[in-house]
Amino acid sequence: MTEGHEPTGRDPASARADADLTPTAYAKLLRHSPHLVGLLSPLGAIEYLSPAAVDHLCGQDADADWNTQRGLDAIHPDDVDLAAQAFLDALAQPGVPVTFAHRTIHMSGQVRSIIGTFHNLIDDPEVGGIALYCADVTDHEQLAAELRARDAEQQRADASLHDARMRFEEVFEHAPIGMAVAELSGRFFRVNPAFCAMLGYSADEMVGHTFAEFTHPDDLTENLLLHDGCRTGERQDYMIDKRYRRRDGSYVWCRVNVGVVRSPEGEPLYQIGQITDITEHKSNADALEREARYDVLTGLATRKLFLEALERELLAARRRPTTLAVLFIDLDHFKHVNDTLGHSAGDELLAAAAKRLKSVLRASDLACRFGGDEFVVLCPDLADPADVATVAERVRAVIEQPFRIRDTDLFLGASIGIAIAEESSDSDLLLSQADSAAYRAKARGRNRFEVFDEELRTNISNRLATEQALRRAIDEGELVLEYQPVIEITSGAVCSFEALLRWNRPGVGLVYPGDFLEVAEDRDLIVPIGYQVLEIACAQLAAWKDAGPDGTTPHVAVNVSARQFAHPEFAERVEKIVTAAGVDPSTLSLELTESTLMDDMIATSGALRRLRGFGIELAIDDFGTGYSSLSYLRRMPVSIVKIDRSFVLELGDAAAGSAIVASVIQLAHALGMRVVAEGVDSAERVASLVALGCDYIQGFYFAPALPPADALSYMHREPRALLR
Repeated sequence: MTEGHEPTGRDPASARADADLTPTAYAKLLRHSPHLVGLLSPLGAIEYLSPAAVDHLCGQDADADWNTQRGLDAIHPDDVDLAAQAFLDALAQPGVPVTFAHRTIHMSGQVRSIIGTFHNLIDDPEVGGIALYCADVTDHEQLAAELRARDAEQQRADASLHDARMRFEEVFEHAPIGMAVAELSGRFFRVNPAFCAMLGYSADEMVGHTFAEFTHPDDLTENLLLHDGCRTGERQDYMIDKRYRRRDGSYVWCRVNVGVVRSPEGEPLYQIGQITDITEHKSNADALEREARYDVLTGLATRKLFLEALERELLAARRRPTTLAVLFIDLDHFKHVNDTLGHSAGDELLAAAAKRLKSVLRASDLACRFGGDEFVVLCPDLADPADVATVAERVRAVIEQPFRIRDTDLFLGASIGIAIAEESSDSDLLLSQADSAAYRAKARGRNRFEVFDEELRTNISNRLATEQALRRAIDEGELVLEYQPVIEITSGAVCSFEALLRWNRPGVGLVYPGDFLEVAEDRDLIVPIGYQVLEIACAQLAAWKDAGPDGTTPHVAVNVSARQFAHPEFAERVEKIVTAAGVDPSTLSLELTESTLMDDMIATSGALRRLRGFGIELAIDDFGTGYSSLSYLRRMPVSIVKIDRSFVLELGDAAAGSAIVASVIQLAHALGMRVVAEGVDSAERVASLVALGCDYIQGFYFAPALPPADALSYMHREPRALLR
């Protein structure tokens, strides 16, 4: 009985309060109630069912093991998510009833329409669970139809019909979800208050009109097809998510469940619909869908959406006489903006660049933020392959215009790679080709476009072959080291060697780093190569133990790449390699570029101090190319500075070159560091370095990199003093 309605013939004033009823009275009321009542555990397991509920689930088999069922097992599969969500909502709102409409599968196999309410009474010590109250509205309508057709039992039919109508009226009028009864044509002849409130119309304004008149035009075709299926008997019911027009002209998303009420002979009589407002749910779902398909920052397509479109257009391009092309766009100097103004300014710049990019594309083109500061553009249906150059030039020109970000003019360029689809092209190949062309655009000066061609195809093929051979070289021990002597100026003696990597490639011979290190960096091989170089150098140090002219072990310097140094276990790995080789750590030094040292001062400092504490000497390689300050680097445990060869080569030719070298030497000495000059190739430069007070010299003037045996022989040569 719905709250606020008293049984007929009973004086409300004489009704006893709940507290006057005994537990036995409650039990009897529940036992004789036609409503389905249950108690569920917080996990959804059934702990109690009323007799009416047992009969609904088990029929005449009252001994059925319903108690082991989960609470959702009897729900129609299409309504399980709806019921589960209502159960979760009830769990989250103790004491607040949560009502939902759903269908159940009766033990007879018949689908029943149910109005249910969950009530969280877990905190009530006398209940301790989730109460479930259900009203079966299917039988009400079917019973009414049957009673009208049975003239011989008119009196009982009238009473039952009245009872069914009363119960239906209670459910219909007070249901928290929308309900509507319509003719087979779809014309409403009853709508409940919840449905009226949902759309903002009165019942009089809706009755007599069809559901189609309130349906969004985009949803009408599907809705009419489903409706016709029910009208013609092809289907018993249907569910649709659709939009209803509200009185104010806005639309509300609803989940509509419609069933057909039939006569005992199976003839369709009318339709009953249950309408639930899912606008918020739909809005959240649409937002998630948009986020998955469009980049939040730029509004451009995501990689997923772009790849779907590219696959689709590649298939279509095979049936068209037009051209399909892909542009790969890399913003030049974007990292500098992030490093100087911060990532939030970088985000503003990306959004502005994306807006400009879209402004110069055709309506049929699709732009995508591919990742970071990289964009790709799909250009289908080009009348001529040359037209893509026009698109690329428009993109380049609009990107090079200054961007006004936070009262600062920022200047970018666009390095653009173009790939034109061929008959055999697939999406991965086309993107790879465009990326390679963009890489060449960067290498040739940036802020330009390049088209993928046979030269690039050959280069890619060669790089792939190099990568495959290089992977084999690591496994097969084809990497070797040569050692270039470092000469002490005051004595002319060899004070150490720099280990330089070579690849003894089968069928090719000795290959120098310039021919393969770029591939190693691109293909993530530089770290394993770096550790293998360190192992070879340590093995050589062990072999040279006590082999120096004075009975000591020669000193060897090994170069470390930035990616290798960034490896989180770098210092620990170095210590293990040195220890395993049985080498004195003081005979080894590691050379790092100044840019590597400056990338992350905190992390860098910790790793360097651990290595220095272990006994390994540390050097700054190619100093002067990273634009850092020696005074800034003095906080690092570095003892050697190696002046880059580009400055050494200017000695004697340019006053500025001599001034720079002199300044580095003076400041390094003031900070307690020793100085090595690289790339010394003439007696004149030797004399200049001696005059400037340099400590060590390295270069072809003395010796190139030598195999281990030749390096040992060179170490034992007669020293030739280089007087200051």
